[in-house]
Amino acid sequence: MRALLKHGLVHDRLLACDASATRVSRLADLADRVRATVDDVERLRTIEPGSVDFFISSQVIEHVDDERMLNAIANVTRPGSIVYLSTVQKHRYAWYFHRSKAGWALDPTHLREYVRDAELLDKVDFRKFKLRENVKTPLAYSLSDLLFRAIGSDRKIYSRSALSNRLRALKLHVPGYSIWELVLERL
Repeated sequence: MRALLKHGLVHDRLLACDASATRVSRLADLADRVRATVDDVERLRTIEPGSVDFFISSQVIEHVDDERMLNAIANVTRPGSIVYLSTVQKHRYAWYFHRSKAGWALDPTHLREYVRDAELLDKVDFRKFKLRENVKTPLAYSLSDLLFRAIGSDRKIYSRSALSNRLRALKLHVPGYSIWELVLERL
């Protein structure tokens, strides 16, 4: 959200919701045009039906009931709206050191990690949405981010040092995982 605001990509107002009141309070302090509410992405009760032009959800759908979330998104978006969804896709040979309901997983709070496109795309109501983009990029973490987290460094170090910015460019690929991005258009 900071990037959208920083680059002037929010022209009217920005609605943000999260299940965490702490995160919502941080969002509300970003700018006057941000209206942040505590809400459940499976219901989106604080957002007026048909009122959203552009919907972004990054790395959320794997944590919730995906069918309910897609229905809630369909309810709050208007025809012509663009919906951006990202999640992880796990290839059959993938392994990571967390244990979750999804088995070995990138994050222990994942309810699922999609292995086949159909596991998610079959839940999209294509009477309401048109698939515009379906892109997968190998998942990679910055080595310096892992190091900075391990030593408990302040996040501000990322932007303060030219050296830390160069180190962030060194990536460690996570075998068997991709970032999966979908762009849908509301019909």
